[in-house]
Order: sequence, then C-alpha cells, then structure tokens
Amino acid sequence: MLVSFDGSAATTVKAYRADAIAKDESLTVAVPAGTKSMRVTFRMYDGNNNWYWMVDSVGVR
Repeated sequence: MLVSFDGSAATTVKAYRADAIAKDESLTVAVPAGTKSMRVTFRMYDGNNNWYWMVDSVGVR
C-alpha cells in the first residue's frame, strides 16, 4: 500500500509477500500538517503465479 499527500511522491506504508496470511489489519499513517488530500494506492508486483491477490473493505478514518 502506498500513500501520497497533496500530489507528492507516493511512499510505501505496507508491503506483503506471496506467503502473507489473510487477516484484518489497521494501519496508522502519519499525515503531514496542512495536508488537504491523500491518495491511497495498491500495486501488485511480480504477479506471475496462479493464485490471487485481493483488497477488501478498505476504510479511511
């Protein structure tokens, strides 16, 4: 998961490996003072196996 603020370059907040176990997670992201917008991005690298990758029920508080 990557996060960027006000159009800045994205920063990796959390990365998973192929052997990660599915579970509910809560992550805390430090938001710079004065931030007006945040973009959360998910990206998959080296997706060359026959399994699947899923993100479900994402929320921001």
